[in-house]
Amino acid sequence: MLDYNTSELRSHMAAEVNPSEEEQPRSGSPRSGAGRLLLLWCAAVGLVVAALASAGWYGWQRWSAAKTAENDARAAGELHHKLAVTNQPLTDDEFAAALALCDAADPETRFTALLAATADTVRYHPERKAQVVPVAARLMADRERVVREKALRCLGSLRAREHIELIRPSLQAADPRERKAAEEALAKLEAPDAPK
Repeated sequence: MLDYNTSELRSHMAAEVNPSEEEQPRSGSPRSGAGRLLLLWCAAVGLVVAALASAGWYGWQRWSAAKTAENDARAAGELHHKLAVTNQPLTDDEFAAALALCDAADPETRFTALLAATADTVRYHPERKAQVVPVAARLMADRERVVREKALRCLGSLRAREHIELIRPSLQAADPRERKAAEEALAKLEAPDAPK
């Protein structure tokens, strides 16, 4: 009887130390591997979706910027055409639009808008000079040479004598076209006013 109880106790202890296969975790089972594969697949899909969304947003931003630049260039061209071809003055709204377009991203749009605002001021609305001159003076520091050159010419046409000292350093500009524009502007500003 004692031997039977001892052997039963030993088998019970062995079962506790070494659990059966059913009780052991199945870390290497097919179900566990499939779960890991599913998680990896979900993570990969998430990364692909995020990359596509980022590329789409970047593409939309580029398209939007290009469309805005195209619209700005068209608007500035129309304002310049109205003055240069049809010889009509700008309305208050058109003049305000011209000044706003002087901050456009495209350099050609900036100087076309400035030329339109300057021509309108010189020909039809001299009272607008106080609004145009600060814009032209600011564009003298533009990063594009052609914009600086047009700004110099506009200051000369506007007779902005208060900016003579601002113009003089452009006589030493690296580009000969910018130097010539500065010379012409100073010649206009330093010349006596024509008798009325």
